[in-house]
Amino acid sequence: MYNQVIILFFLFFISCNNDLSKSKGDFNEVIIVSSIEDKEIIEPILNDYLFDDFLYTPEPERIYKPTWIDPSGFDYYKEFGNILIISLNDPADKTIDSLFYYMDNNVNKYPSTINDLYSKPQKITLIKSINKKNLKDDLNKTADIIKENINSNIDILFNKRFYSETFDNNHYIDSIAKNVSKLPLKFDSDFKIINYDKTNNYLWIGKGSITYDNSASYQWVVIKETPLRDIKGNLDLYKIFNDNIKEVDSNINLINDYNQLDISQTDTLILFHQKMLYNHNLYKTGGPVSAFLLQNYNSNSSLIIYTLVNAPGKSKLKLIKELESIIKNSIF
Repeated sequence: MYNQVIILFFLFFISCNNDLSKSKGDFNEVIIVSSIEDKEIIEPILNDYLFDDFLYTPEPERIYKPTWIDPSGFDYYKEFGNILIISLNDPADKTIDSLFYYMDNNVNKYPSTINDLYSKPQKITLIKSINKKNLKDDLNKTADIIKENINSNIDILFNKRFYSETFDNNHYIDSIAKNVSKLPLKFDSDFKIINYDKTNNYLWIGKGSITYDNSASYQWVVIKETPLRDIKGNLDLYKIFNDNIKEVDSNINLINDYNQLDISQTDTLILFHQKMLYNHNLYKTGGPVSAFLLQNYNSNSSLIIYTLVNAPGKSKLKLIKELESIIKNSIF
């Protein structure tokens, strides 16, 4: 069995398959290939450094779905979208250490990434460290890079599956959204217009049901122009988001307790993306909200986009990811 495992991995890394299948697994699933000996040491460290992100809904929901396997089970999982192959030199073991023996001639620095080897889109990340302490030191320097690679592939996986051949486009709402935002936003046919103010240039759309109790289940998107302004810090950004959403619906209150902020930019654009919670005082509902502020220095204008989800008793990750995907895919 030991020789079979080595041959399997050796062929895995030197093969080239041009006829790639579609990636398998859930969009946020991460397959972790490790020896049994290494896993006992590695798992709590990865949980602290890589898999510590949560969606607060307000109950915490894990962003990633880690699935641990040993090398003998790799053949079944080789077409999954996100794979980590990780090894420690100490303790020594026959399976993973032998794999990295073959890789040392080709990899000069870890972490190393292989794209679209067995399926597409696919990202395989190789991590190798000497021992427990060395792994912690390495992840202190590289965890953000590894997470960024995994997250970008998660976005790609979700986009490809969401915008599949069965996607039923809502051309009417898309055209209005483009007039308001100047972005090529693509919404599915289930979305309806809740409010559209052409004079003040904002659009509020949604799908799902609204009730005056805690059983409401819905997804909302609000698009609104706002003056271009300097962002001086996290609290300043939150105030902009909270003030503007109240101009649309005074019953919505943003909660900044669990905020998470990402910033992306090009030569002419800056996108602030802040994840928060919200309460709707009239409907007695709430949940996660992703708020985007797009600063366009070419047109000297700003655009705010809110994506809100309420789904009592259900996972919110896929629902909020759907809305985030629509926004991000239209900008970059």
